Amino acid sequence: MKLKKDILKIIITFIILVVIIKIVFFKEEILVVLMVGLTILYLFIIPGYFIMLYWGDKFDFKERIIIGSCASVALLGLSCYFLGLLGINIFIWSKIYPLATILITSMIIFKRKY
Repeated sequence: MKLKKDILKIIITFIILVVIIKIVFFKEEILVVLMVGLTILYLFIIPGYFIMLYWGDKFDFKERIIIGSCASVALLGLSCYFLGLLGINIFIWSKIYPLATILITSMIIFKRKY
């Protein structure tokens, strides 16, 4: 039940993000603004939300989104840097990163609960 409320809040966050991006880049087409908003949502907000689910009881939704997005930006930057040193293409990793983050944090949360 809590996850359904959080999904609705993430959708509202996405709408607010798109409105802010459209205000800032008012000359751009709405499709471009939606793509930028979806990219930010996919790369930073959703993985950050899943990272912060581990501490779900201690923080409310706004704190989890803000802290999680910052943590996701940092984790993406560090992982791209170190995987780049290993020779893994950054463009491939940027597509896999959110899914890997969601799977790893889900496994950690599942293991913690059971």
